[in-house]
Amino acid sequence: MTRFFKFPLIRVLASLKLSIALLVIFAVAIGKATFLESSYGAVGARAMVYGTRWFELVLVLLCLNLVLVLFKNLPYRPRQTGFVLVHISMIWILISAGITRYFGHEGVMPIREGSSTDFIWSRETYLQLESGGETAKFPVQLYAPGKQDIAHTVKLGAEKY
Repeated sequence: MTRFFKFPLIRVLASLKLSIALLVIFAVAIGKATFLESSYGAVGARAMVYGTRWFELVLVLLCLNLVLVLFKNLPYRPRQTGFVLVHISMIWILISAGITRYFGHEGVMPIREGSSTDFIWSRETYLQLESGGETAKFPVQLYAPGKQDIAHTVKLGAEKY
């Protein structure tokens, strides 16, 4: 295992300096996203920070860094239980967030007591048209202030909308 951590790239990825840098970048990004959310709403914060590739890269690098640091310090003594639990829990949270992001569906399903429902109010922004058993939908992202012109034509059957 010690030979693995002699590679320069692995040594950088498993360093404490990288951990600190990634945590600072993460903290600044979510702080900025908080202010963007108050100005542009949740969709704007998602479009400008949370949904970007660079933010995904920061989270992937942070998760990889935590895994490598965890293995770098093997074997553990009983007094290091807190260190191990914190790292495993952070790794678990990051992996779970990734699964939710790519495979989850966000929305609200109101169910009154004693009843059932077969629909969900989606938080995803899209328009959906149904006509004659056909369905067409397209995404709509509105987050910038000011006037927004949206033009989109959808053909369902013989009719255009």
